[in-house]
Amino acid sequence: MPANGSMTCDAGKFTKPTYVGGGVFVSGSANALGTSTGTAAVTVDGNGAHISLAITTTGNGLTATANLQGAVKTVDSTYFTGSVGGLGSGAMVTIGDAGNGAIFVVASYSVALGNSNVYRGIATFTCH
Repeated sequence: MPANGSMTCDAGKFTKPTYVGGGVFVSGSANALGTSTGTAAVTVDGNGAHISLAITTTGNGLTATANLQGAVKTVDSTYFTGSVGGLGSGAMVTIGDAGNGAIFVVASYSVALGNSNVYRGIATFTCH
């Protein structure tokens, strides 16, 4: 990880998020899996890597975006933000060394949709 500065992140890779509870759910296996896209931004300073994620999830006919921020001090650190494991939007985020000065940003995230349906998935980004 660089000592200071901004890193450019790729478009990310996402698992298909899965309905985990809350709200009114339209039954059927097609509604249990959603789709996600998103962005990551990383700025590094003397206090570590400051990470901002914007993850947009669509499921059960609804779409919402979770904006999730936090910081890690080292490449073996993790941060939690929002409602991780609950029925709200949140994430557990960690970073890892991707080699050649790059890092991986890995997030286990939840996004609460408009009717309180919550979908959970995993996102990975490579940042240089």
